Amino acid sequence: MSAHWLPSAGDVDGRAVGVACGTVSAVALLWWLRKGHSVKSEYYGRVRRRLDLERHRRQLLTQQLTAGGQLMTVRRQLIVELPLAQLIEQLQSGKITATEALRAYQAKALEVTQLYNCVTEFVLNADERAAALDALPESKRGPLHGVPISVKDSIDLEGFDSTLGLAKYLDRPAASNATLVQTLIDLGAVPFCKTNVPQTMLSFGCSNPVWGVTTNIRDPARVPGGSSGGEAVLVAAGGSPLGLGSDIGGSARVPALFSGCCGFKPTCGRVRYRGL
Repeated sequence: MSAHWLPSAGDVDGRAVGVACGTVSAVALLWWLRKGHSVKSEYYGRVRRRLDLERHRRQLLTQQLTAGGQLMTVRRQLIVELPLAQLIEQLQSGKITATEALRAYQAKALEVTQLYNCVTEFVLNADERAAALDALPESKRGPLHGVPISVKDSIDLEGFDSTLGLAKYLDRPAASNATLVQTLIDLGAVPFCKTNVPQTMLSFGCSNPVWGVTTNIRDPARVPGGSSGGEAVLVAAGGSPLGLGSDIGGSARVPALFSGCCGFKPTCGRVRYRGL
């Protein structure tokens, strides 16, 4: 008679446990993959919706600013060519209104970002702020009365997202302005757009899956530096007279160098970090 092996009760239990563990692992892996796909689809959806919304906003802004078939009129070109000190002087004297300055830089920023993709969002209600400043008597005008300013994506601007180039931070608008932003507003400045950054801010490039790639104004095949890359490009190309960035290890100074403008890092502690 031939010999036959019969499994013991322990062997059967071991196999059953192994099969059960394998099944549980497979189910867990399948659940994890499906969840990951679902999250990725959700984030892609957020990005598409936001880009569609911003595209629509820019179309509206372009229509509002276009005069006689032109976006950059002669008057607007003259305004954006003024050095900051002269712009402030003419805003203070009333030779240029806050609304005129805002529209000139909105128009220029639209042209610049079309070339280099440096602006993430335009502040469409900035004209309300400018109109309110125009209604002030000369005695009430602050030192930065009517000066349009651009704001780095990562810096809180009330009602706008600070995404850091991450889709998960879309649709989470800041409840209040960063201290620095509010200080400049109190001095009379008019925030009119936010600018691009590298994802997570840890790069001397300037690209992310939400807002795309910002290119160097000297050579589009090269990076503009980071993490305040969008700011440096917009300022250097004449699309903003004054931009707010941030800098720990060169995040404002490096892109300024790459783009051909000035990046200034103040003494640590001079400005509160809230909202930066």
